[in-house]
Amino acid sequence: MGDCIVDALSITCTTFGVCTTLGLGCSSILTGTQRLGLGGDPTSVGDKVVVVVVITIMATLSVLSGIDTGIKYLSTFTFAIGNVFLLSVMFFDNTWYCLNELVQTTGHYMRYIIQIAFETDTFQQLGYELDASKTNLPMGSDGDASLLHRLSEKGIQMVNTPVAFYEQSPVEFMDWWTIFYW
Repeated sequence: MGDCIVDALSITCTTFGVCTTLGLGCSSILTGTQRLGLGGDPTSVGDKVVVVVVITIMATLSVLSGIDTGIKYLSTFTFAIGNVFLLSVMFFDNTWYCLNELVQTTGHYMRYIIQIAFETDTFQQLGYELDASKTNLPMGSDGDASLLHRLSEKGIQMVNTPVAFYEQSPVEFMDWWTIFYW
């Protein structure tokens, strides 16, 4: 019984992960083709369907041809194309800038990995439940049970909240990101 639950959960999570990647990749491909002047509209459902169908056909053919043939050659081809693009950007652009940026961003990542890993935008969410224009049901900021509603029943008006000091990013970002990340 436990094995079935684990198998079903694994299949479900893998399916959702692949679908999310396919959806984001589809939008990225269409945006890229639009910027290059090759056509394609990232807001068009028809264009997205075409891209998804083409990617699905390519993936199906690769899988049907087996690991030793299709997947091996497809992965080798995409790795080579990726390296060509990487080297093109590096040598056709400002090479020193690209190399300096690589070193600097790697150092920045290594220096701040602990700090960034634990960043939850706490101060940006300060007073979130006291703002009538925001609704976050888990925090109780909507409806009769909200803190804002209970304070107004007692005659207390929130004039100035500390939110103004910390609004460096959208307050809802952590909710959006968490749901998307899950």
